[in-house]
Amino acid sequence: MTNEHSRHNRGMEAFAILALAITFLLRYTPFLASHLLFGPFLDNVHIYGPIFSEVSRLASSGDVPYYLPNIGTGFPVFESPHFCILYPFYFLGLINYGGPLNSLYTLTYLTLFHLFIFYVNLYVLLRCGTVPPWAAYIGASVGMLARNTELYASWITITASYAWLPLVLAGGVLLFRFPGKAHGIVVFSVAAGLLALASASQSVIHTALSCLILFTVGVGWLCLDRRFSDIWRVAWSLALCGGIAFGLAGAAIVPMYLATGEMIRHIGGGAAVIGHAHIPWENFNLIQLKLNEAAGIVIRPTWIAIVGSPYVGSLGVIGTLLAGIYFRRVAQFPRMLVLAFGAIALYGLLSGFGTNLGLAYLNFHVPFINRIREAGRYLVLFVIGVSFLSGFGYSLLPRIWENYRNSRNLRLLIAPALMALAMTGIILWELAQMHPLQRLTGCWMLALAPLLFILGRFSKVPRCKFLTLAGVLVSVAAMVIPVRGISVSQSAFDKPTNLLSHRVLQRIVTETDVRDWRIDFRDSVFDNKFWGMNASYYGIKSFYNQLTPQPYAQFEFMLLGSVPHLRAMMGARYVLCGPAESPTDANTKQMLEIEGYKLYENANPMNRFTLVHQVEGSAPNVAGFVEIIQTGFNYHSEAYVTPRDLESVRKFLGNQPMSARPEDVITNVINQPNRSYSRVESNAASLLILNEWFTAAWKVRVNGVSQAALRVNQWQVGALLPAGKNDVEFEYQPTLFRALMILNRTTVVLILGFLILRWYRNRSVARSNPA
Repeated sequence: MTNEHSRHNRGMEAFAILALAITFLLRYTPFLASHLLFGPFLDNVHIYGPIFSEVSRLASSGDVPYYLPNIGTGFPVFESPHFCILYPFYFLGLINYGGPLNSLYTLTYLTLFHLFIFYVNLYVLLRCGTVPPWAAYIGASVGMLARNTELYASWITITASYAWLPLVLAGGVLLFRFPGKAHGIVVFSVAAGLLALASASQSVIHTALSCLILFTVGVGWLCLDRRFSDIWRVAWSLALCGGIAFGLAGAAIVPMYLATGEMIRHIGGGAAVIGHAHIPWENFNLIQLKLNEAAGIVIRPTWIAIVGSPYVGSLGVIGTLLAGIYFRRVAQFPRMLVLAFGAIALYGLLSGFGTNLGLAYLNFHVPFINRIREAGRYLVLFVIGVSFLSGFGYSLLPRIWENYRNSRNLRLLIAPALMALAMTGIILWELAQMHPLQRLTGCWMLALAPLLFILGRFSKVPRCKFLTLAGVLVSVAAMVIPVRGISVSQSAFDKPTNLLSHRVLQRIVTETDVRDWRIDFRDSVFDNKFWGMNASYYGIKSFYNQLTPQPYAQFEFMLLGSVPHLRAMMGARYVLCGPAESPTDANTKQMLEIEGYKLYENANPMNRFTLVHQVEGSAPNVAGFVEIIQTGFNYHSEAYVTPRDLESVRKFLGNQPMSARPEDVITNVINQPNRSYSRVESNAASLLILNEWFTAAWKVRVNGVSQAALRVNQWQVGALLPAGKNDVEFEYQPTLFRALMILNRTTVVLILGFLILRWYRNRSVARSNPA
């Protein structure tokens, strides 16, 4: 009997998952068939497209993409909050993101994949909360159909990270249902680790806040129930979860947090903050809901035009009302969950209104929460909370119907009937407002219920009629919610200036050896940062990037484009000038003219490797070195170091003027983004300069012996070599990140080993105890 019941449950569960997949496919099949994109505007065209393409290219070639040499002056992606290279579901190194347009489609397909993960994880959350499969399907559909979900789909990193938030909360629910049990610990910690790896940014803050609310309400419930031993089990389980999550995601969080102190973050409205500085109040609420937009919770899904939307439709609102109306009739544990998720939803909604409902004044003073600058971004918590509440509310309908059948009291059906009538009226009104083409596309969803009915009859799953009826509700609600897809012709990619830049770059790559050097851009029509990001697709290094946050020193260097000789010293052999621009340095010669753009060649660019035998002096800071280079110095034969290193370097080199140039030979054996190995021959002590951006991550070995990398010419990397033959290795090796990466791999192996062992034990027990 037990096996039969278990088999029926598994069948119902599998059928519910199938219903999720069919619903998702029906919703997005027209989107895919029309070759639409998610958010093909500035952020994807000039940020995520280039950096994901570059990271995947490096990973595919066998390099660990700690930093991106073709993005700006070398972007340290291992310190970035955008994403971590260890996140498995970006499939870095496994798929080719492609070129400028293909990368946008790849990002869109990955976003769809994570939207489905979000959908399934919402279902798992509801099932962990004891909601039956058919009602969990409705609640998960509320979250999947919510307008906020598709607004977030414009950014792959946001979608990917929030996709795991419901599963983190599901793990939290399991910790209270089964205190101290392994499955709750594993679900919570793995989901938290994946969320932070996907993007260690605001999603981590929202996760911590949601868990704080859930665990506060849960511990309060245990206290009222006098289950103090369970509180201790939850406490040590949570501590263990924290340890496992840190093992998985420490590589994403720790280097990023430590590096934030030296980064600049642009926050909109022309403002920026440096390091851990607070966002100014005047920039904290640039985007928030207005009070008259509260109706947008239930009607007009495309009405609100901010980053974030409260729209959950009549399907979500009715389910939430059912949960509230019949709150007192449920058991203690479900009641605790309704309170917790109600608090999460209410907090997200009130915060979305910013100063209009006052919660912004509190959020502004709460650490970490005050790093989230747009009030509308809290609405994701509202959506997840409503998804849970609505699924729980709809699960009460069979009980209401059963009570009516037993008592024949019509008053029990008044509230559900009025809600059904209101939903019908709202759907009909929305259909009347829609464009005929949108209405026709929406009708595609009506195939859902018949498909579920047919599949249910063939599969003979018990109680599949509940899922079929749930499919009716979901399909009717989905009809009036258009998919937010953008065609290529409407995208920022298709702008004439962007297309022109790609044509120009393609010509430059085919007609010069630019990939061995850097290129400087000077254009007043198309932003230099856009030029730099587009150039990365073609393996061209520049000095410009569009990322935020980014190291402040690199941002500061971008602004020094008018300093003579500086770009040439940093490896710019070529200068591309717009129709109204000209090169900064004298003695440049024009090489090409491409559709109004002129390509010039600098007379004396500095190569990737340069050997000098004399130190001219020290540069205490950026301003000091800018003055030095403006006056001019021969960077091919002399260098400047930091005041701290000046005396020791001069002593090593002897620093005597040479009557004749030494016989210097540099043979580059290995030339990879992260590692360079060279053989150097010189008849005098020398300073070998690597023309890459200096950071502490660069490690130097001379003849197999490690030595400290020197900061040379303010931004370059140097190594001291004795006279004679030397083998020199430069390697970009961030020590802390590598240690945390090893911790990540070790944690993954331990988790997989534990799961395999547990599966084997359960299988052995099942075999020894057949029912």
